[in-house]
Amino acid sequence: RQLSLPDSDGSLPPPAAERASEPCTPVATALSSDQVALPYEGQGHSLAVPIQFGETELTMLFDTGATVTTLNRRSLATLGVRIPSDAPELSLRTANGERSAKLVLIPRVWVGGLPVDGVTVGVCEECADERTAGLLGLNVSGQFLVTVDTVRKEVIFQARDGRQDRIVDIGPWLKVRATAKVWPDERVEVEVIADNRADRTVSEAVVGIHCGDDNFVAK
Repeated sequence: RQLSLPDSDGSLPPPAAERASEPCTPVATALSSDQVALPYEGQGHSLAVPIQFGETELTMLFDTGATVTTLNRRSLATLGVRIPSDAPELSLRTANGERSAKLVLIPRVWVGGLPVDGVTVGVCEECADERTAGLLGLNVSGQFLVTVDTVRKEVIFQARDGRQDRIVDIGPWLKVRATAKVWPDERVEVEVIADNRADRTVSEAVVGIHCGDDNFVAK
C-alpha cells in the first residue's frame, strides 16, 4: 500500500525561521534550498539532534532502527498534544522488550527549515532519557537523504524528490475492510471501505487486494 498526505499548516505554528525574512534558527546550517545540516551530540548509535515542533525545540535520538518517531508524555504535554483514550496502538521494540504504545498525530515536524507534515508519534517513556525526548524514527528521517558528517559533527538532511510513501504515518489511522461477491458468471466484485480515524484528510490511498494467485489494486 502506498499512501500520501496533502500539505497542511496544522494546528502547531511554524518556527520563527519560516516567518522571518532571514533564518533565525541557530541549529540549522543551510546548504541549499532542499538541504539542512543539524549539529549532533554523541557518537556511534547515540546521535542526538535538535528537531523543531512548532516553536518548541526538542532533542531527539537519531535512530535508524526505529520505524516510528516517539516522544514521552512530558514532551507531548509541552506541545499541547492530548493522548485520546481510544488512540490506536502500535507495538514498539525498546531496550526493555516490546511495548504497546498509543499513537498521536503531530500536524507538522520541522527538520531545520524542512517540514514533514502529518507525523505519527508513539508515546514511549522508555524511548526517552535525561538528554532526549524520544526517537527520531524513519517516518521522519526516511523522507530525506541523510548523510552523517563525523568531521563537522553534523547530520545533513536533503529532501527527496517526488511524493513519499507515508504508510507508517497513515496506516494506523486508516481502518480498511473489504467484502467480496462472486457472481454466477464467476466475476468477483470487491468493495473496499476505508475509515479515516485521524483529524486530517487522506488525499489518496492505494490498497492491495490478494485473491488466490491474483493481485489487484484499489484506489
